Amino acid sequence: MDDLIRNINTLNSQGFTFWIEQEGRLRYMLSQSHPEKEEALIWVKENKEKLLELLKFNVKTPETSIFPYIYKYNVDKQHLSFAQERLWFIEKYEQGTNAYNIPIICKLSKGVSVGILERSIKAIIARHEILRTVIKEDSAGSCYQEVIDTNAYPFEIQKVKCISKKELDENIKRDVTHIYDLSNEYPIRVRVYTLEDSNNKEDKQNQNDSDLSTPTYFLSIVIHHIAFDGWSSGIFLEELKEYYRHYIAEQVGHMSQLKLPPLTIQYKDFALWQRNYLTGDVLAKQLSYWKQRLEGYEPLHLHADYARPAEMDYQGRNIPFELDRDLSLRLREAAKSLGVSLYSLMLAC
Repeated sequence: MDDLIRNINTLNSQGFTFWIEQEGRLRYMLSQSHPEKEEALIWVKENKEKLLELLKFNVKTPETSIFPYIYKYNVDKQHLSFAQERLWFIEKYEQGTNAYNIPIICKLSKGVSVGILERSIKAIIARHEILRTVIKEDSAGSCYQEVIDTNAYPFEIQKVKCISKKELDENIKRDVTHIYDLSNEYPIRVRVYTLEDSNNKEDKQNQNDSDLSTPTYFLSIVIHHIAFDGWSSGIFLEELKEYYRHYIAEQVGHMSQLKLPPLTIQYKDFALWQRNYLTGDVLAKQLSYWKQRLEGYEPLHLHADYARPAEMDYQGRNIPFELDRDLSLRLREAAKSLGVSLYSLMLAC
């Protein structure tokens, strides 16, 4: 199966595009000037049935544009991406760590429908398979992705009542520091906290008398980095707003159309594409480039006030500071002239 996928990606990179029409026919597009046109056509005919089975999710109609370079494959075991594999190695080496948890913690505004919010979050998890994916290993020690069946194992959002701000903070800290069992549980945890604290003076001062009996809600979402990153946060929050808007409109009887495009591929499809794309000449070219760029590098020694512990404990804190506008502009210009990111320049300072 891997050889078949590798051949598809090779042909695709040469301008040979495959798709399946709605009636189930295998179609392709190939430049007339392709240097190996005849050989490619022979290979397609010899592997027609396998291609139909493998690409059966890539259905197109004549009116639609040619589908993306990344195919949606039908395979039993989906490989991890290189980034996922690195994180999986760290998880195994550390025997579980919370260093790669990404928290989204917020206080909900008055009037937010908690029920609709929960429904919206579950809709996002159903939409994005990576948020319900576990990592498995076969008998040979090879790891692969497996999507959780939400019908068999529904995603649960826990509701927790807290009687004090201290109890709330302790609960959220437990959420943020949770160590995931990435082989058996969703890589996302969601909690809705209700704070009924008569001593919470700050909130009470901001409430009208009619609101004094209304509890304050907090939303805790913690997602492991193996399924999420900084770029994902913006997508997640935008989709959450759209699902919430859509369900609220439906609840009050308004006609509403969900303004989210269907997903033509999932992250696992990208992972498989990446695995088969970064091989052969492509991989050799990338390795050659970075070996040349990094030749003669020197390790970066950051000056620290204390000696590093023998075993990393991931303890630390943020220390905010500001640079004036003039210095900021000069640093950006310096980074630009050196051809490096501002992040790299600041590390080297």
